[in-house]
Amino acid sequence: MKRFAAIVISCITLLSSAGAQQTNVSFDANGASQWMSDYYVNNDVARVPDFLNWLRSDNALASHKSAEYPVSAFLAAVFSANPSRVRSWVGSTRFTGNAKDYIERALWLAHQGDLVSEVLLDRPDYLPQTPPSMMSLPLNNPGAFDMMWGTFFATGDTKYPARLIDVLDPSISLGNDKVMDAVLRQTAAWSLSSNMRNHERVLRLLRQESAARKGVVRDVLMKMLADYNAENKPWPDQTGEFRAMLLLLSEDSLKKFGVPSDQGVSVTPLSSAKPGDHIAVKLAFAGMDLSDDLSASVSYDFKVIGPNGSLYGGVNKTGLTALNSRVPTRFRVFDNDATPIVVFDAQAPLGKYTFSAVIRDNNGHHALSLSQQITLIR
Repeated sequence: MKRFAAIVISCITLLSSAGAQQTNVSFDANGASQWMSDYYVNNDVARVPDFLNWLRSDNALASHKSAEYPVSAFLAAVFSANPSRVRSWVGSTRFTGNAKDYIERALWLAHQGDLVSEVLLDRPDYLPQTPPSMMSLPLNNPGAFDMMWGTFFATGDTKYPARLIDVLDPSISLGNDKVMDAVLRQTAAWSLSSNMRNHERVLRLLRQESAARKGVVRDVLMKMLADYNAENKPWPDQTGEFRAMLLLLSEDSLKKFGVPSDQGVSVTPLSSAKPGDHIAVKLAFAGMDLSDDLSASVSYDFKVIGPNGSLYGGVNKTGLTALNSRVPTRFRVFDNDATPIVVFDAQAPLGKYTFSAVIRDNNGHHALSLSQQITLIR
């Protein structure tokens, strides 16, 4: 969910404040996981030290040894892309326990194993060995699967999850145990299906591969996509896959939109208001088209019609920005960054006011007309 900045409509004046800036607060577990998963979208290098500090300080890692695989692969790809920064990153704090293991493994995978001994003052047994390539690493255990996803999160390159599609082929032996092979295929399928829901590039990959593959692999991919489509229920206002709704809310309820994107937002739309009340106009939308670099472009027009059928207070704004940034998926529910807030003055006539908006998916060339009414009472 995107953060908002208030645009205050007071009678006839529209005052635009600067967009809300996200501060670099310390990570918690959910925030760190989300940042890591979406890293490739904007290559947020500035927050790498925050992430490393979270690894060092979060006690939850003490009981999550399995996190070494995705985290180490993720950091290895980030380190490889930013070789001049790595020494200062890993030398800025003291790592112990699992965090130290993750950092050392990542440095080795990134062919920067010299920093393990020079900066971290350690020499694990595997250090003299040549690190594996992510494209040739045997996919015969869940840890290897996690390394494909960690590398994808850092790079956005679908050649890594594409390797998991090969795992779905029952004619390919993954080990010496057919039962374990079946479990691994189910694990690979689950990971592809799960990440398809959170990453547009994975969804595009599965759609492409479902048309290109044959036999069991094709059937498995088609089933994933069919299940996803069945879950992706249409909204009352929708054109193609682009859907939107217009909500009239109390200004106080806007703070609920500041929660992380993996948490739901529960709000109660208003049906009536009194002079002096602050009415927030919130647009929620999803399913907009993304460009090849995952950029979304959604804009909207907005106006208020009074009880007499005429424009209220001259409020008729066009070309407002709802979303103009890169995003990992089309199917999180987004909202307009800048939130119009209507304040009815004491002289406003009582009765029904119609709030109208036209929201446009500029990449997909879709538009939806939306409206809601609110009754002004004493």
